[in-house]
Amino acid sequence: MELQDIRARIDAIDTELIDLFKQRMDLMKEVARKKSELGLQVEDVAREREVMERMCNLAGQSLEQYTRTLYSLIFELSRSYQERFINTSLK
Repeated sequence: MELQDIRARIDAIDTELIDLFKQRMDLMKEVARKKSELGLQVEDVAREREVMERMCNLAGQSLEQYTRTLYSLIFELSRSYQERFINTSLK
């Protein structure tokens, strides 16, 4: 496979990743709304730990550290997005 072909496949995957990221962040609005209704904090350490372990297991040992880094950032972005949504939309 040529480099150009490999890059085209990466570009297609990146497009899918952004679509999935947008879907995930849209769901974070719903999570934020429910947490606000229930009086819950945005940060849910137990849930994050559960997701992290599941994702690391799916990724496998060779990608575990990279998966931890990726999901740490995803969690940070999700919490920030929820906070912003709660502070601007629900008040």
